[in-house]
Amino acid sequence: MSRCCIYCRIGGTANEPNQIAMNSQLEMLRKAAEDLGLTVVAEVTVFESGTDPQRQSIKTLIRDGKHGAYDCVLIVDPSRLSRSTEGYTLIGQKLNRHGIRVYTPQGKIQLPPPHAFFYSRYHKEGENDFGPGK
Repeated sequence: MSRCCIYCRIGGTANEPNQIAMNSQLEMLRKAAEDLGLTVVAEVTVFESGTDPQRQSIKTLIRDGKHGAYDCVLIVDPSRLSRSTEGYTLIGQKLNRHGIRVYTPQGKIQLPPPHAFFYSRYHKEGENDFGPGK
C-alpha cells in the first residue's frame, strides 16, 4: 500500500465559503484514498494562488516526499498543483525526479514530460506538427 499525502489548495483567503470548499475537497480525497488503496500519512491544506510553481507549499510537498515521508500525492485535479502548463510541467518534473507519483480520485495520472511546456508554448491551436494545414 502506498503512503500518500493529500494536497488541497483553494485559491483565495480562508473565509467561511472557502473553508467549506476545503473541507469538501478533503472529504472527497480521503474517500478516494481509501478507494485507491492508499494510506494517508499527511494532509496539506493551503489557501493560496496556484500561479507560482515555486510557492512554499509545493517546495515543502516535494521536499517531504523526497525525504521519504510519502511516495505519492493525491489531488482533486492537476490545477491544484498549478494553474499553468509551465508550472504544472515544472512541478511534475520535480515530483518525477524524486519518484513521487500523483493520483486524482480517478487514479494515477501521467505527469507531463519535460518537453511538454516547450511544445504547448509554441504549438498553435489548429496546427499539426508540420505547420498550418499541412
